[in-house]
This record gives sequence, C-alpha cells and structure tokens, in this order.
Amino acid sequence: MEAKYINKEIRNFYKDVKSIRKEYQHLPPYIKSKDGKLIGSEEMILERWKEHFEESLKEGTEKQAAEELTMVEEENPMTEPSVEEIEAIIQHLKNYKSPGENSIAAENLKYGGVYLQKRITTLIKEIWKTESMPGNWRKAIILPIHKKQ
Repeated sequence: MEAKYINKEIRNFYKDVKSIRKEYQHLPPYIKSKDGKLIGSEEMILERWKEHFEESLKEGTEKQAAEELTMVEEENPMTEPSVEEIEAIIQHLKNYKSPGENSIAAENLKYGGVYLQKRITTLIKEIWKTESMPGNWRKAIILPIHKKQ
C-alpha cells in the first residue's frame, strides 16, 4: 500500500484502503480540554462544551452589540415594523430547517394562516415597544457535528 502511494497509484491505493477499512468504525468520543488533555467521560465532555460556548459567546459581544446598535440607529432611525414587513419575513423563512426549543418549524409559521400571522405581528410589535424579548427566546440548542476522521 505504501509503495502504491509513493508511486502515485492513487486509485489502487484507495482500493487497498477501502478493503482494509471495510466500513466506518465509530471512534470513541474524545475531545481536548483547555490544557490539551483528552476527555472521555460524557459529563466532562458536556462541561467542556458548555465552557467553550460560554467563552466564545460572552467575549465582548454585549459591548460590541451595543456599539453596533447605536451606530445603526444614528445612521437609520428605525420605525416600528409594519404588518407587511413581518408577513414578508415569515414567508421568506427557509423550509426543512430544525425547529428551536419550542418545536415550531418554519413551515408551521408560514402556512399557519391569517390568525397566526396577526398574533405574531402583535407579539413582534409588543417586543418593539418594550425593547425586551421573552426570556425563553434566549435559549438555543447547539449540537456539535463531528467530522469523519
């Protein structure tokens, strides 16, 4: 196999690799800790992912977001969203995407009818006026997708 690789017989090399490998074998789930050590227990892996996302999502984002918002507000004074704008945004949602924690898919919002669109519009306008989002909207489901080795 090594000779085939060195002689650039790529097709034959990959045939040999395929015959050895036969099928994908799942490797045990290990990730590296901050200090580079391998972590194997499920609890420690979940704790490390939690640390990672807390660090990456927290670093200066609040201050930076506030600065960007003030810059945008100075450039373009914002007006309350209109019914037409909200309906257009709902219609442009992509189908076949994973729903959030509330299990509401984009298709349900798009094809929910006039009553649902009115309720969503009322909700968006209330959020606009109070300038605060519901607390449960701050939750997200984050699933790391591992690449094949």
